[in-house]
Amino acid sequence: MKGFAKVHLGPGEKTTVKVVLNERSFAYYDIADTAWFAVLERLHGHAPDSGHGLHRAEAGWYVDAGAYEVLVGRSSADIQHRLQVQVEGSAKPLPATAPVG
Repeated sequence: MKGFAKVHLGPGEKTTVKVVLNERSFAYYDIADTAWFAVLERLHGHAPDSGHGLHRAEAGWYVDAGAYEVLVGRSSADIQHRLQVQVEGSAKPLPATAPVG
């Protein structure tokens, strides 16, 4: 869960709820296992050709580019809406000052 809003409504009432998702909402933390590249080289006989593999060289919060599905509902068992958002990723970690979303 990346965001929520608690709303109390009476019978038949409607309202609009706004939940803001920022880049940190789509981020994950990588521990930066610098030995990972050596492990790959031992396993496969060569260094990785491209991409970051399993771990990055620098620890931090990363966002991978791609389509993410956002689920909206009263609970995880009662999803009312699904939408896809395209997110631009980065090979660099988010700045330490990036707001938590």
